[in-house]
Amino acid sequence: PFFSRFQKSSEFIQRRNLLKSMRIMGIIGFFLSPALFFLSKPLIELLFGDGFSLTIEILRILSWSIFVFYLAFILIAFLVTTGRHKKTVIAMITLLASNLLLNLVLFPFFGTAGIAAATVFSSLIMLAVLLYFSREILIAKSPDKGND
Repeated sequence: PFFSRFQKSSEFIQRRNLLKSMRIMGIIGFFLSPALFFLSKPLIELLFGDGFSLTIEILRILSWSIFVFYLAFILIAFLVTTGRHKKTVIAMITLLASNLLLNLVLFPFFGTAGIAAATVFSSLIMLAVLLYFSREILIAKSPDKGND
């Protein structure tokens, strides 16, 4: 809903709102990722008991994807509300394909930790694709900067 209000706005206004949203979500994700990383052990032990201690490593690896997904969510919402649905689908297919490929490569060597790492790496790949598809707006010039 936030971005849909600015669908017909200038690129400068779209850029300003996109960057503001990315900044806010980036800050939240920036603090949540390490918080979950460092609190993984007490959280797992509190919620599930000592029998689930092997999942602590997995949660610690996956915690780094929070930051990435917070930024990706904003970019996806922006692309969808500005009529770039196909680009969002391409980013999701990229996520799926890279995750599948990385799972096949990393699982035999690292087990479930490899699957968790594949999720983090593939989410980074998806974020890169989303940033690429949003580049026109992200690098749009402000209206006060004309040709000098």
